[in-house]
Amino acid sequence: MPQVLGLLVLLVIALLLPARQAQALQASRPPVGKPSKPKTDRDLIRAEKLYQIGQYHAAIPYFERSLQREYDAVNCARLAGCYRRQGDYLQAEHWYKLAALADALPPEYYRQYAEVLRMNGKPDLALEWFERYDRYAGNKRAHAAGYALAAEEAILQPEFRVALLDVNTAFSEISPAAFQGNLVFASNRGGSGAEGPSPQNGAPYYDLFITTLDENPVSRPPSRIRGAVHSAWHDVGFSPDPLTGDIWFARTTSSGGKRVRDGQGVVHTSLYTAHWKRDKLKGVKRFPKIGRQYTAAHPSMSPDGKRLYFAADLPEGYGGMDIWYCDRVDESGSASWSDPVNAGSRINTPGDEVFPFAPRLDRLYLASDGHPGLGGLDIFQVDFSGGSWEAVRHLPAPVNSPRDDFGVYVRNNQGFFASDRTGGRGGDDLYAFERISVRVGVYVLNLESGQPISGARVEWIIDGQDNRQTNTDARGFAFIDLPPGVDYYFSIQKSGFHELAYTETRNKELFTVGMSPLVEPPANPAPTLNGGVTNVSHPAADAELQYRIRIGVYRKPDMASLLPLESIAPLFSVPGANNVSVFYVGPFLHAQDAHEALIRVHELRFTDAFVEEWVP
Repeated sequence: MPQVLGLLVLLVIALLLPARQAQALQASRPPVGKPSKPKTDRDLIRAEKLYQIGQYHAAIPYFERSLQREYDAVNCARLAGCYRRQGDYLQAEHWYKLAALADALPPEYYRQYAEVLRMNGKPDLALEWFERYDRYAGNKRAHAAGYALAAEEAILQPEFRVALLDVNTAFSEISPAAFQGNLVFASNRGGSGAEGPSPQNGAPYYDLFITTLDENPVSRPPSRIRGAVHSAWHDVGFSPDPLTGDIWFARTTSSGGKRVRDGQGVVHTSLYTAHWKRDKLKGVKRFPKIGRQYTAAHPSMSPDGKRLYFAADLPEGYGGMDIWYCDRVDESGSASWSDPVNAGSRINTPGDEVFPFAPRLDRLYLASDGHPGLGGLDIFQVDFSGGSWEAVRHLPAPVNSPRDDFGVYVRNNQGFFASDRTGGRGGDDLYAFERISVRVGVYVLNLESGQPISGARVEWIIDGQDNRQTNTDARGFAFIDLPPGVDYYFSIQKSGFHELAYTETRNKELFTVGMSPLVEPPANPAPTLNGGVTNVSHPAADAELQYRIRIGVYRKPDMASLLPLESIAPLFSVPGANNVSVFYVGPFLHAQDAHEALIRVHELRFTDAFVEEWVP
């Protein structure tokens, strides 16, 4: 039976492949009645070696020659992955389809096939393979959040307007940045390096280019940036250091004019600085805080020059590439930096997080394929508030698309990004965007029970416009679309609750609000201090039942994000099995005090926290 199945699979592939490949596959069948001798497949050995060191383009012909002789589902999937990593999604879909002819395949390949189908504009077919991945991987509905997000955003009023830039070519343009009235970006239009095209994707290496930036936004042809920044390999990224005037960028790790390989033969990229003088970059220096055996890229300086964000595959991360940062130890601008710090689980996922950009001290943009999105890399926004990062926010279409969208640069309500979406001029193209509306949301909770309140009326008082009203839905949310930069405040009314009004709304897009129920005063009021505030600082000596807020279970707690909870109440943990700990805030003598504190905990984005009874 296995031999019959193998012949059937070969026959199906023969029908899908060109005639020459089909003949080779038929020739791979052993003669009837004669035992076949195992032969060393040198093409497969070479393909696997190149695949392991990330030279995917170079591995393609070896995989194809091996598959002409003998079908192997895993090798079909690996070949599909090679095409996927160089942006040839149609070829990737073709080879994943051949891989899926097998009865069994590692579940991860089903997910990759589904992702490629979604990127190729086939969401319904992709859903079938996502569901197969769910069944085999035991990860039920892992894709559901992305599809729900797409459905939700499809009915929203557009927030952004995008336009393809004139600087694009048939090659790739990425990593845009505005600098001194110019637009700087990386492009591989300049031809291959000294050793030919990149073995990773078969395309030429990237150089840095510059052109005048105005309202068009581009008015003259770009030219390559002069100076030592032009190497034989990749030079990508452009982030000015506000304290030193130096420029941060990434390039292929090299030494003495030769690329540096790690112990497995992999070539990485590193972070570098150079002096900008008279429209030239000089004095290139490698950033020493990251070893040459790791990949570091996409540097972005904070506006005050005290923090350097970047993407890297350093150990102790959450997935492939993570967002990391180093803090400047000496604020005079010297080369003294802290060791790399991971940005934490609010930002990083088991997938890839890359291309960070910090336009403000309290805001970061990034690209990720690990958070729920529309497909491929998507652009996200995350704000820093109350001592920790809030939940990431997905930027809706047309900024994001089913293809890769990344490398955003933002100034006020405008900016640029790169995408390989359909309708462009080459591989990756640059787009300008303008924000035409801001979606503001309110999440309303019962201050006593912690449950969401539906049907609350939110009245929006908007500068220069008529008042508008919205109602909270079954989840307790109400949203409104406003022009960028407009001043506004809002009030909330609900029968049986005290009315609330919010006037401090600048630079916030989501509010968590707690409403207090109207209750009759007790017959015997509790002792009070300070004009009516119940004294709950010290529980009564005979009290047994107390309340605490359960924050969550952690194996590797991110203390930088947990410590802001101390501003609400003492933070403590209870050790559990398997090296995990349960973290709590409290204790509280009364349930109402605990629920009031829970509102503040939710505002710090610990949205899974809840109040529980506790006997010390």
